[in-house]
Amino acid sequence: RCAPPSVNEAQMRLLADHQLAVSLDDALRVVRGDVALKQDSVLVTLDDGLRSVRTVAAPIMQRYGIPGIAFITTALVESEGYLGWQQVRELRDLGLVIGSHAHTHRSLGRMSPEAAWQEAVCSKQLLEQQLGQAINSFAYPFGMRFDENPTAARLLSRAGYTSVVIAQHGVIRPGSDRLRLPRVKVEGGDPGWLFPRLCAGAMDGWRYVDGTLWRLQRPETSAG
Repeated sequence: RCAPPSVNEAQMRLLADHQLAVSLDDALRVVRGDVALKQDSVLVTLDDGLRSVRTVAAPIMQRYGIPGIAFITTALVESEGYLGWQQVRELRDLGLVIGSHAHTHRSLGRMSPEAAWQEAVCSKQLLEQQLGQAINSFAYPFGMRFDENPTAARLLSRAGYTSVVIAQHGVIRPGSDRLRLPRVKVEGGDPGWLFPRLCAGAMDGWRYVDGTLWRLQRPETSAG
């Protein structure tokens, strides 16, 4: 769910006041070991390509000087409630990095390699055609353990993606797998006190839950 504008503004203000916001390039420099950033630094990511990214989130981020990356599901562009291509270009012009969130927002880990390849390549090609620039970053739809796997990661690398994020908790560190970068979820219904604690690492330990409990779940039958 999307955070209300007042909540989103408070979150971005906190990042600006404490100088915690970093760019995707900064995060990848950490992975390479080229730089050490301030503890609790945050890379803002926005998934799906909802229209509110342009009407709400991007203006607030620009006002506070917050970099970030918007992952776009290309089949949803121009659909009701989602960005149009002109708005995606406007996000780019406002300074947000644009990445792929697959073409149809289906789980790559639950489909055949051939279907996963099409999801990766089709979305990349559409974004590059519309924006006139290389698209190098990808976010797995859903992004949990059944939604990503080594085969999908190899396909994404082959398609030309140089950084890939999942939706499992964790911290980006030197030597992190750039094709499996963790994130910390921020939900629209979170209480106001939670965001500062998330930035301070309150949920970093949840990665052990993400990394173990998935084995107890029964995967759904693959589709497509």
